[in-house]
Amino acid sequence: DEIRERTQQNLLPPKAVAPLVRELARLPEPQQEDLRRVLKEEPELDRIKDVTATARWLSKAAEAGMAVRALQHESIDLEKAMQEATRLDMLGLVADVVGQAQQLEQAVLKLHTSWRRLGGLHERLWLESGSSTPYLRSLLQGLETLSGSNLRVSLGELAGGKRLRLQLVEEGADQLEAPPLQQAA
Repeated sequence: DEIRERTQQNLLPPKAVAPLVRELARLPEPQQEDLRRVLKEEPELDRIKDVTATARWLSKAAEAGMAVRALQHESIDLEKAMQEATRLDMLGLVADVVGQAQQLEQAVLKLHTSWRRLGGLHERLWLESGSSTPYLRSLLQGLETLSGSNLRVSLGELAGGKRLRLQLVEEGADQLEAPPLQQAA
């Protein structure tokens, strides 16, 4: 209310207040209340900009977090994790981590789709071409590094000539628990 009054009295520029209102509207009510409390204590332009940035990071992290399947477990409370990150002034970092996780999951889903399609096409061409096509067979053998369950891709000269090997294993929905991570000694 005080910010609204100060904006109407031209003490605060509407250009700074409009983004704040927009970002606050995207947040759940408890988070809005916390940020409004901060603004009530100090309704100055710098604080408005800070709260707008915080609200933006909160909404970005929440949106990305809802899309990341790895975070959709009962034991993960994303809202409380974001509260802790806010307290430690690490909300931007959390938003970046969750955003990267979302991008990685999307890339893996796209990889899986392409891998399955390539495997199907590879098998079809192998069956339909027959053994009297040595050049097609050598082409298909060359592509086996991409169409089998073990993918091998060269990262090129920029990565020091390293190769990347991924093993793709399809599991049923009841087997989605990740294997335990091995800790480096």
